[in-house]
Amino acid sequence: MSTPSFRTLRHPFEPSRLAFALGSASVVLGIGIMLLVRAAQRTSWIVPLVVVLFVLFVLAAVWLVLQILRARLLGHAIRVTEQTLPVLQEVLSDVRERLDYRKPVDVYVVDKAARSTSLTSYLGTRIIILEGDLVADLQTDENRGQLTFLIARYIGALKARHQQLMPVLLVLGLFQYLAPFRLLLLPYVRATAYSGDQIGQSCADLRSALTATNRLLVGKDLTPSLAVRGVFEQAVVVRRKILPRLAQLGAAEPHLTNRYLNLYRYAAAADPDALARYREALDDDTTERLDAALQAAPGRRGVGPRLRAPLIVSVVSGTILVLAGLLLFGIDHGETAQREQSASPADTSANSLLNHIPSDLRPTCQEFSETETSFTSGLLASQACFPSGSMTPDNARYYQYDSQTSMNQVFDTYASDLTAGGCPREGVETYPHGRRACYVSADQQNIIIWTDTDLDILAYGVSKQLDLADLTTWWSDAGPE
Repeated sequence: MSTPSFRTLRHPFEPSRLAFALGSASVVLGIGIMLLVRAAQRTSWIVPLVVVLFVLFVLAAVWLVLQILRARLLGHAIRVTEQTLPVLQEVLSDVRERLDYRKPVDVYVVDKAARSTSLTSYLGTRIIILEGDLVADLQTDENRGQLTFLIARYIGALKARHQQLMPVLLVLGLFQYLAPFRLLLLPYVRATAYSGDQIGQSCADLRSALTATNRLLVGKDLTPSLAVRGVFEQAVVVRRKILPRLAQLGAAEPHLTNRYLNLYRYAAAADPDALARYREALDDDTTERLDAALQAAPGRRGVGPRLRAPLIVSVVSGTILVLAGLLLFGIDHGETAQREQSASPADTSANSLLNHIPSDLRPTCQEFSETETSFTSGLLASQACFPSGSMTPDNARYYQYDSQTSMNQVFDTYASDLTAGGCPREGVETYPHGRRACYVSADQQNIIIWTDTDLDILAYGVSKQLDLADLTTWWSDAGPE
């Protein structure tokens, strides 16, 4: 069977599911960036920087683990070369030539493995692992087609870059709240498994591909006695029943029975003569079951990429995600715009600022012009208040700024050299509406200073009689509101 155009080897679902996966990943990434920016605005850039560095560390750690795995394989497995396993190396070289794949690949044969065959491709590291029992008797001329199928499906996956979303899947798996978004990428991953099988079949033949898949289903010892008509019937049930379909949603690979059916579907579309020859060896009952299986096969309407209904579903789903993001952040954006509008020069008079000061404190306040240059950048209005009572500061001041940036610059002028901590101890901390700091000035005055990111207002209270604990108690009702 000659190898057709590489484009036609892809499963019909793959292009649209890739488009949906990339669109979903972009939406998730965009929302993540927005959250990091908001976190930076409300606290500091340290938090998002730590998150980014953590993600980069994990991605680098995965690459390092793969290098250690490769080193362990060198000591505990056999690397396929002309000197160690010449037949395997000959098949590997033939497949690489047919698929025109030139990048280096390490192929190892192990005694036992968690999976009989596996592929890892990550940041330039490409490792194929084959279990010895699976491939031991596939090196004969009679079974060489099966070996070609198994190797070609992985080389084809590398050629098609089927593992290009692996870093994204790793990042989504790092964070508990992002893990459900993996479900949006898995349909593409499952489609690549079908494509890999089709690539392997194009390099071998239908019977070899089916026999090799039987080995994956029941093992090499039971494969000769496996009645395919029973497999057809079971595969149709898996395709048509709702529970097996739901069980596949969270899996990175489709059910093996689905892959089995897809091999027949691909042969019917790409090489009908091969399927006809295969049917000639079947009895009437098995042929009837095969026809029913072909009707249930995944992607049965074509051989190569198509972008019809799945693409429409992808576009609609992507639109829903975008609208959800706009709804989530658009409301907040509207509130932010209102705050910015209320803080504009036309509407941020002293009276407007006064209205944000608690009502019991408001009668003691008066407008004043701040002369301290550290407070004046971006300042729109200021109020000085002189509360009365035994548990109140000597004076309190409130400042309205034109932006959070201006407000935070003033706050940093007085709090940047403080250590992280919480009032009533000396230090600086965050709270739900901004930042807060407590400290003792050079002239031994106790000071509490805070910001409100909802209103772009900075305030502070000063007292020689009240300690920082008493000031913190007063602060809980000091606004702004």
